[in-house]
Amino acid sequence: MEYLNPEEIKKNKDRLFELQQRASWDVRSGRILNLTQEYISDKDKIIIDAASADGSLLVQLSEAGYKNLTGVDIDDYRQEVAKAFPFKKMDLCFDKFSWADSSVDAVISSQTIEHLENPFHFVREVSRILKPGGIFIVSTPNPFHILNRFLFLRRGDIYHFLEGDNHITFFTRSIFKKAFLKYFRLVTTHYGKVEFKHRFFNRFKFLKKILPENQWFSRYIYYVLQKP
Repeated sequence: MEYLNPEEIKKNKDRLFELQQRASWDVRSGRILNLTQEYISDKDKIIIDAASADGSLLVQLSEAGYKNLTGVDIDDYRQEVAKAFPFKKMDLCFDKFSWADSSVDAVISSQTIEHLENPFHFVREVSRILKPGGIFIVSTPNPFHILNRFLFLRRGDIYHFLEGDNHITFFTRSIFKKAFLKYFRLVTTHYGKVEFKHRFFNRFKFLKKILPENQWFSRYIYYVLQKP
């Protein structure tokens, strides 16, 4: 869909509600759940899902045994089953998060930062509310895909950040270091879902089964960070 600023998002809740009812591939595939289980073993930890959309990740985490879960989003798009969890309506770009300093154990941000007008505020607020040792899991479209490199050379654009979509922010390696690693240490980087988003490669679908999930071929990149 096209890009909407925060005020336009708030005015289009009915339209966006329907779009939000399909969870991201990160959630449907279990990738975010697996990373959470690997790096947050204590099921009593306080975890925030930002932005929680229809609440599918909250449901998955609850079914996996996690107890202290809260969803956050710019508006309430929760499915009925997710309304059992605490929820806070909040603009991640500009609002001060309604948690005290060093009071939260983990924040999960699945396919969110690419939509934010002010991701730097978001990162700072996450750092503020996380406890020392707290975990920050972030996923976003992978800007380093080999086709993105070719497309940028040819047109000055990259896939998943084109004029017709609602992604407005991506991080080069240096900007990621300046924006994130000023406040966190990088624990690990993962990649997921092999993709070749170009009509020429549609005839070579078998490649998806044989190529590795890495920076060259994967649609998504996952960062696991920790507050010192």
